[in-house]
Amino acid sequence: MKAISATEVALSFGDAEVLRGVDLAVEVGEIHVLLGESGSGKTTLLRAIAGFEPINSGSIELFGDVVASAKQSVAPERRKVGVVFQDYALFPHLDVAGNLRFGATADADINGLLDAVGLEGYGKRAVADLSGGEQQRVALARALAQAPRLIVFDEPYSNLNRDLRERLRRQTVDLLRDREVTGLFVTHDRSEAFALADRLSVMDAGRILESGVPRDLYERPGSVAVARALGDCSLVPGTHSGDRFKCALGNIAVTGDGDLAVVRVEDLSIDVSGSGAEVARVEYQGARDRIELRVGDLELEVSAAADSLEVGQVVGVSVDRAVPTVSE
Repeated sequence: MKAISATEVALSFGDAEVLRGVDLAVEVGEIHVLLGESGSGKTTLLRAIAGFEPINSGSIELFGDVVASAKQSVAPERRKVGVVFQDYALFPHLDVAGNLRFGATADADINGLLDAVGLEGYGKRAVADLSGGEQQRVALARALAQAPRLIVFDEPYSNLNRDLRERLRRQTVDLLRDREVTGLFVTHDRSEAFALADRLSVMDAGRILESGVPRDLYERPGSVAVARALGDCSLVPGTHSGDRFKCALGNIAVTGDGDLAVVRVEDLSIDVSGSGAEVARVEYQGARDRIELRVGDLELEVSAAADSLEVGQVVGVSVDRAVPTVSE
């Protein structure tokens, strides 16, 4: 039994097709992330799973029960899915405890939930008096108060600063694991997707392009779109000879049989005594700078210590490890 099983799900708003034959499988207890740019369909899929959008065809099952198809749509409150919205959607006329009681199970431990999210003693506070991070934690506690088996999160950290976002992200993951609750997150931030996900699905134009363990997808992307979605990269054309690949960067080691090598910033190193590449840009970024190189018509980005590099300088560049290949 899967926590979520979506099969050939299609959804349109008028003439606009938003989801196109989506298949998604999420294991019980898993933290799964839908990663994609704005307009990719990830939030619409999340809303369809939670029951806020009816689907046109296909089916959605939650823990073995069909909750959506072309012929039926189980009401959101009957799906027992907790929801944490991007804007938190707290009720301003209720205090913190009142927000948690709304939709909570009869035996919900309101004070215990507030303790669990680090808000001990906040029950009587007004929502308007809370910071963004505190509101996010109230929204999470409210979702947990419903005793759900699944909580879906729609870009929950996008309004927070980086340090707070990372801290709350870790806290949320710990709470989900401690309570054995399945989590489905929507984000456009790939670093957040990597930090959160047991498995992730890359979405584009209303479809899931590929699903898998983050490391596997990053190191062995199945397409150009997935390679780009998971990190900045240069796509270098060339020809195969066994596990070698002859291209503008030399005869490099590769995996896969695609006609484009996926070269990322961490795959490259610079030799200041070498030749073949020209420094086009140097951006200071602390311990390691971001350097743009030109090799003929090819543009590359490298992350390296660049104290002595100057724009226009000629250097050598090499690929340090086997890189994946994809096809157009």
